[in-house]
Amino acid sequence: MKRLFPILLVAVLVAAAVFEAGCASNSAGKLQVAGSTSVQPHAEVLARAFQQNNSGTRVYVQGGGSSAGIQAVGEGTAAIGMSSRAVKASEIATYPTLKPVAIAVDGIAMIVNPKNPVNNLTMNQTRDIFTGNITNWNQVGGSDATINVINREQGSGTRDGVQTIVLKGGNFAGGIVLSSTGAIRTAVSQDVNAIGYISSAEVDSSVKAVNIDGAAPTYDNIANRSYKIQRDFFFVTKGDPSGLASQFINFTLGAGGQALLKADGLVSISDAQNASMTTSATK
Repeated sequence: MKRLFPILLVAVLVAAAVFEAGCASNSAGKLQVAGSTSVQPHAEVLARAFQQNNSGTRVYVQGGGSSAGIQAVGEGTAAIGMSSRAVKASEIATYPTLKPVAIAVDGIAMIVNPKNPVNNLTMNQTRDIFTGNITNWNQVGGSDATINVINREQGSGTRDGVQTIVLKGGNFAGGIVLSSTGAIRTAVSQDVNAIGYISSAEVDSSVKAVNIDGAAPTYDNIANRSYKIQRDFFFVTKGDPSGLASQFINFTLGAGGQALLKADGLVSISDAQNASMTTSATK
């Protein structure tokens, strides 16, 4: 997980990635990147390394959610959209030239307060919690207390991932709705009876990631696909990328960019078994 990686290692990798980015190009200009708040912190790491050795280049990264990022690309207000889910068929229908490329693999961690005694949930128990069939922690081996469910907002790729993988397309029963990874993490850290979900790369000591069917959301378990709640992270462009967008994506997929993403807690494409690099759409 991201917080466990030594700061010195990240600094060394940034330096190496800066050198690689500089060798690849030396272009000036502005690049707008928008979308998923799960992808955002990793894109910011890439942006800093990329622009350090490309004099005059500025990469602007902002959140807003996967759907917002894809829409921004489709409408031409961003050059690259960040998405923590595959592009939907409905989005392809609206913007037929969308081109997604997988940049890394991420787990979706089910997080609870560190004081919560529950350390493992089955996939079925997790599904029942978020659909409202399980409402008390004592039903899953915890204390006699109401489960406070915290969800992401509509349009979040992480919410979409949980709904697809865990709920099997079912509906969330309700709960508090928050609009970012950081907000979910903070809320769970302050509520001993809360459960939420965030990128596994964003888990820190303020919260606890529970095992799912006995598997923890570790790098190795995500890479070998034994941790089942996972998704690819995507960069999305309108048509084939060109100019700075192309250079930035090539840097991201190169050795330097992938090393940075790995150091930042994501699973590199080369390490992921059966990595999709998919451009296919979901319903």
